[in-house]
Amino acid sequence: MNKFVRAALVVLSTCALASTSEELEAASNLALANARNLSAEGNYAAAAAAVKQVLATFQSKLPADERYKLDSLATASAIYEARAEAAKGAATNAVQARALLTSLIQPGFYAIEFATPVDKRVAVLLGQLRKIDPRATKFFAPRPVRVVVTGDALSGSEADALVEGVVGPLRALGFVASAREGTETLTLAVKLGDVVKDVGKGSLLGGALPASSVSCELKVDATWTEGETQLIRIDLSKRGIGFSDVPDQCVRARIKEIPELVAPRLVKRWDSDYAP
Repeated sequence: MNKFVRAALVVLSTCALASTSEELEAASNLALANARNLSAEGNYAAAAAAVKQVLATFQSKLPADERYKLDSLATASAIYEARAEAAKGAATNAVQARALLTSLIQPGFYAIEFATPVDKRVAVLLGQLRKIDPRATKFFAPRPVRVVVTGDALSGSEADALVEGVVGPLRALGFVASAREGTETLTLAVKLGDVVKDVGKGSLLGGALPASSVSCELKVDATWTEGETQLIRIDLSKRGIGFSDVPDQCVRARIKEIPELVAPRLVKRWDSDYAP
């Protein structure tokens, strides 16, 4: 085989691999989007099947050293299969219901959809748990809880915004949450963490971040009490990027993000405290 033929074969092989990679990317994106929609409707088995079909198609097309590109599909498929298995017994088995609830509400693998506390699947699972799990019946009751902020880290308007944000997901979980009244109290002890300036320097994001970029943290220790009795305690702290040339912008951004942590962290903490 002369040099020209060998070179031509190398070029053709490279083009074939590039074409396969492009096909895989397109098929993966389509399958994962379809799976997210199916899972959002509670059809977890169909979601897993949609992803597995792409896995099976490209398993033989890719050489062994390229099959790592299928890892994200394999992970997504395994998560959807686990959801499908848990859903089978969720109506009568508290362990399976909690496993499905945790999978749905805990943000994790980027390719999978996750539920907010207002998702109808969350409401259904909590309803099932209240019927079959005495601990869920006791805790996820319409508890009248008042949310308050302590400490001097926030201004009055900032504290009000944080309380309002936290009240929302609590109500979605079935609690009678309020900023003004309640026989139980969820106290948000707020402190400001360190502010890191020049956050982009020396990092992979350095070229993409403006010079005013900073990293700030809002430390929030949330303690739920009934009288003098502590019921549950969760960490709602959040660090993120902001801009020093806009006063208090970084802190306000964290205040908007913290409510997203309430439901997943509360459910996770409850499940760890109360699991049989």
